[in-house]
Amino acid sequence: MNLHFRKRERGVGNGEAALTAERDWEIFCVLFLLFFVGVIWWGHSVYGRIERDEFTPLSPRTVSEETGLDRAKLAKTLASFEARRASFAALLQNPLEIAGPGLAPQKKP
Repeated sequence: MNLHFRKRERGVGNGEAALTAERDWEIFCVLFLLFFVGVIWWGHSVYGRIERDEFTPLSPRTVSEETGLDRAKLAKTLASFEARRASFAALLQNPLEIAGPGLAPQKKP
């Protein structure tokens, strides 16, 4: 029994099927271009469907008569926003006098 193990060299092969760095880069570039063209095609397709009003990512909802507006909750929310607006307006009128954290306190002579 005569076993000979030889190291298979990269780049050695029969004709077109040779494994070389150039072949690897060709495969990589072709796959990248196919992916890129596919993404461009998909984006164009979605854009076209949006323009024709055929693209609806969410199903349209129907509003029933049972679904009502909680007026108490709405009034509470609006009052909260009005309080925030008043608080912000008060801060703009009378800004806080806060020294920067890097400044040392000044001693009065």
